[in-house]
Amino acid sequence: ITGKGELTEKEFEEAIEYVQMKRIGTALNFLGLSPNQLIFTFIMLTFILLFLFVFIFLGISVFSFGGSFGSLISSLLPISAGVGVLRNTADNFNSQEWLKKIENAVEEVVQIIGGEVQFSSH
Repeated sequence: ITGKGELTEKEFEEAIEYVQMKRIGTALNFLGLSPNQLIFTFIMLTFILLFLFVFIFLGISVFSFGGSFGSLISSLLPISAGVGVLRNTADNFNSQEWLKKIENAVEEVVQIIGGEVQFSSH
């Protein structure tokens, strides 16, 4: 403030910026979100996402061994994911019919590679 009790243009812009920052802080506090809480939440969600990726990639590496059994496991993962997606998205989807078809296909593949598999009936 100048000696005349007036604000310069620069002081006015700084005051407006200060008021805006105070309003933002008040709004966040009203919502229960302080800057520290936002930072903590962001860091925690980043770690959760990182651990999720590590879990997925380790799961893929565990089931990606050579041979026919590894191929069977690798093909079952996307099939089961697809069935899960279809089950949740299609209203007239007959999941029992598709699960039976998948079970029959898996049984055929297992018989071809010389193993045994039994599915429990639902």
